[in-house]
Amino acid sequence: MRLLVRWVAAGWVAAVALDARAGVDADLSEIDANVASLARTSGDLDRRLASAGRGFLAGDAAVLRFEDCVFADMIGEHQRAAEGFFALVSSGALDGTPLQADAEFSFAESLRAMGNLETAESRYLLIAESPNHPFRSESVRRLLELYADSGRSDAFYRWFESEILRGKVAANPKIQYAVGRSFYRQGDMGKAKAYLDEVPPGNAWFGRARYLLGSIAVRAKDLDSALVHFREVLDETHAATADAAVVDYARLAEARVLYEKGEFLDAAVVYSLVSRAEDRFADRLYETVWTFVQLEDWDAALRSVEMFALAFPEHAYTAQLRLLSAHLLVARKDHDGAAEGYERVRRDYEPLRTRLGELAREPQRAAEFYGRALTFGAEEAELEGVPTYAVAMLLAEDEVQRAVDNGQEVANELADVAVSESLVRELRLVLDHRAGLTSFEQMRFELVEAQTMALAERLRLLGAEAEFRRTPRGPSWESASIQVKATLDRISAARRDLEAYERSVGELQIRANELSSDVASLESDLATVRVATQMGATGLDPSTIEQELARAQAALLVAEGAVGSNAIPSSVLAVMNAGVDPELDRAVDGLVADAARARTATDPEGKRIDGFHNALDQTEARLQAMAGNIGNVESSKLSLVRAQLEREAADVLVQRNDVARLESRSRTVGAALTLEGFKSLEAFFEDALLRADTGLVDVRWSQLMTTQEAIEGALKQRNELVADLERRFQLIRTRATE
Repeated sequence: MRLLVRWVAAGWVAAVALDARAGVDADLSEIDANVASLARTSGDLDRRLASAGRGFLAGDAAVLRFEDCVFADMIGEHQRAAEGFFALVSSGALDGTPLQADAEFSFAESLRAMGNLETAESRYLLIAESPNHPFRSESVRRLLELYADSGRSDAFYRWFESEILRGKVAANPKIQYAVGRSFYRQGDMGKAKAYLDEVPPGNAWFGRARYLLGSIAVRAKDLDSALVHFREVLDETHAATADAAVVDYARLAEARVLYEKGEFLDAAVVYSLVSRAEDRFADRLYETVWTFVQLEDWDAALRSVEMFALAFPEHAYTAQLRLLSAHLLVARKDHDGAAEGYERVRRDYEPLRTRLGELAREPQRAAEFYGRALTFGAEEAELEGVPTYAVAMLLAEDEVQRAVDNGQEVANELADVAVSESLVRELRLVLDHRAGLTSFEQMRFELVEAQTMALAERLRLLGAEAEFRRTPRGPSWESASIQVKATLDRISAARRDLEAYERSVGELQIRANELSSDVASLESDLATVRVATQMGATGLDPSTIEQELARAQAALLVAEGAVGSNAIPSSVLAVMNAGVDPELDRAVDGLVADAARARTATDPEGKRIDGFHNALDQTEARLQAMAGNIGNVESSKLSLVRAQLEREAADVLVQRNDVARLESRSRTVGAALTLEGFKSLEAFFEDALLRADTGLVDVRWSQLMTTQEAIEGALKQRNELVADLERRFQLIRTRATE
């Protein structure tokens, strides 16, 4: 019986020992995973700190800001997108992440979309000069496009030779087309043709390349080759990948070439295939009219004129077609209809010619119209007593077009300055009105969290070792465990508070961004109205915009104040400021030392446990080093960003002064050129009236001649009848005499 009891007791002890060993093994496996996770966390923090942190927007806040900017760019709010991208790039909020490169290139793209080409160029250059930047090739292509469009041949050839010819930037279809188009715009048709010929089929660039090749052939008067290229765009195998607009333009080009070759019937057929898209349909109808004129199909030509008048009653071509309609009625021998047409031209054009003559002698009116055209565009440009179609003709006049183009360049420069000022303001907001934790604050929080978790794993490791050895953990272990658990609970609660805080700040920042965009838009509107008023435009009341702007600015101040006053939760600040209790840290170190001294060389788990402690030693040492470096890096980063801000602000001030001088000169030139446009249009309608008068005289003469011929014919018939009667009477008299 005693033997059985001893056997049972021994078995129970062994079973308990096995259970304890199994539990310890499970704990050690979990500790192993946690220690590895802590090592990864410390490594991530170290990398972020080594890359100068992630600026002044942290983690999710920076990513959300990036996504908001991308969305703004997609919906056409390029200024809001540019401001956001600038803040992200300049503050380094995305440093060390793949999104940094995206933000840099997206910033340049937003600027280009806004027409802020000078600043966009500087950003593309920064990327192009970075050998390993993922968007380097795209930036080189954009630079080539900018230099070609602006006629800066030296810069174009420098980048072309260093990047394309030397193979640094792969000449894919997009780049081949861009380079070919750039040479085309510079007038170097040989090189343009060489690169356009290399664009392979199967992509959208092929159709564009073929179209330009056709244009080159037209300029060389090689119409047969031009037809081949234009028809390549229309080929079923290629048209599927081409843009609809490119297909339409290729059809228009094919029809025009056929017209030049005298193949008018074929040209008319091709014109009929052009779509009804408004910007192409007008050309299609107008050119179809002249095609039928060449075919002497007066009825078809008249039908085309009527269709054009219905579709585009206020188009710049309208005045020409009204006179042509009367000419066509003459050709059709419809003299009454032609006379009515010429009379209508006289009724419409005589007061218009008179009005334009008055305007041509009033420079102030020219300045007013120029201001309106520049400020509001062709759709909103109006002239009292001048119909819309004549205004469209005026805007198409060479002199007026030059004036508007010149003024638009100045307006773009003003917009560039306004955007640059807005970007500087946005960066100041990032520095002075933060949204959420900065990346450095975020790292401090994560650092304390990681250090506390390392202590927790130390204590858990010591507890597992005590359980395995079946020795008491002791009051010191119990006390340290309670303190660590309480600290982890506070950190967990603080993290929940932080997440709620960042959601709140994010919503407030979105509202502030919307108001900032509204303010920028209103400031731009007010600036253009003031410029137009200074140029002599009347009927513009800036006070309404000023009032609306004042309300928007006040709302923005409130929103920014709400962002700034939404203080970081005290629980979060407590975690960051308190750090790890040094007394607790020393207490845990003492427990680790005691356990190490109690461990024997023959201890089966000693080596494994020592390995865990060594790994934790390395992690804690790395975390401790970072704790001392964060402040230094933050101070250095802040000084760099502020220095950059001051440089940007100084550059913007220089730009503002330069553009102000240019803008003053452009007003005088624009008004003078517009006045010449009034005179030119007056001459056009003077000539139209002369042609109408001439046509009316011809019609009346034809009608008169037709009437005279009828009278002479009746008289001749009467005379013949009288002569016949005379012969008969003579015969009767002769017979009577007999």
